[in-house]
Amino acid sequence: MARIFISLIVKKYSLKPVKYQIAIQLLLIGFVCLLSVLPVAINGTILNLSLKQALVFASMLSVTIGCVNAFVDLQSHESKLVYLVSGKRILSSMSILFVELCDVLLQSTLYFIVLHIWFHFFSSENGVNLAVFSFYLIGSIQYFLVSYFLSYFFKSPMGSLAILLLFPILLQPFIERVVEPMTSYLFYNIIADTILGRASYLQLCVYAMELVFSLGATLYLLIRNQEVK
Repeated sequence: MARIFISLIVKKYSLKPVKYQIAIQLLLIGFVCLLSVLPVAINGTILNLSLKQALVFASMLSVTIGCVNAFVDLQSHESKLVYLVSGKRILSSMSILFVELCDVLLQSTLYFIVLHIWFHFFSSENGVNLAVFSFYLIGSIQYFLVSYFLSYFFKSPMGSLAILLLFPILLQPFIERVVEPMTSYLFYNIIADTILGRASYLQLCVYAMELVFSLGATLYLLIRNQEVK
């Protein structure tokens, strides 16, 4: 199985959609770096982007990783080949998901290194501790799982992007008006609060349940996809 993992990762990074996605995300990370040194004024107030705030934005970029990887998986036969080698739907689906999570962790670590080096040389910040880095990686995984699941569910990465972009614009203001305390437990806000270091214990408990549910739902969908094939 180790050879399968290595071959899947090597093949994934050789695909053009994945290369384009990484290049675009590096450009966006570069834009975030520029925002940390350029003065940005909102309502007359000059904002200084911190490293933690930059990591919140970087974690959101994992949405594109989920959409692109789901698109590649839906268009290719990698999962079917892994199933033929292992002979078990659950094992092959877990292998595919493990490779996807490794991909997210590798890319997220790369973007963290870029941001950390930039803020080290062009900002007065001394970096972040291990807890912030861990919450950043977990947040990236959560964004990836949600976008990957939705892309697989609707068989369309564009549908996943539309839902994830429209939800905070259309539905979150409605939730704030009806049940305002519930907004702090939406995964958008929990991820930001954990990285910024202001999450409550109840938020962390809800966050853990959301992460477990996302992993289980994604794995279940992959197994069902094997059955269809």
